[in-house]
Amino acid sequence: MLGAALGAVQGLVGIAGGIIGSGKRKREQREAQAEFKRRQAQFQNLDTSNVYANMENVYEVLTVNQQQAQFEAERFARCPGSFQKLLINLNSKFFDSWLTLLLNPV
Repeated sequence: MLGAALGAVQGLVGIAGGIIGSGKRKREQREAQAEFKRRQAQFQNLDTSNVYANMENVYEVLTVNQQQAQFEAERFARCPGSFQKLLINLNSKFFDSWLTLLLNPV
């Protein structure tokens, strides 16, 4: 009998707590819904037009200096080994610097 009464009291306390707490939950829900609507309005008013639409592409007519490109191609063809060594050397220096920064952050 005592166990049943204790269970009934616990049930009533739980119901009362749910009723009392429901006001707070409803208020939080209303606040969250208002925040959602505010953010939704911000998103709908967001300017998504193309900012570059009226700009001119000044690099559109840019061309490659054919004479310079031919000169460099011939120079590379004459001594590919030294150019490759230069690239490997630069690459290893870059890698060493990168590895040093990675292992010893500033």
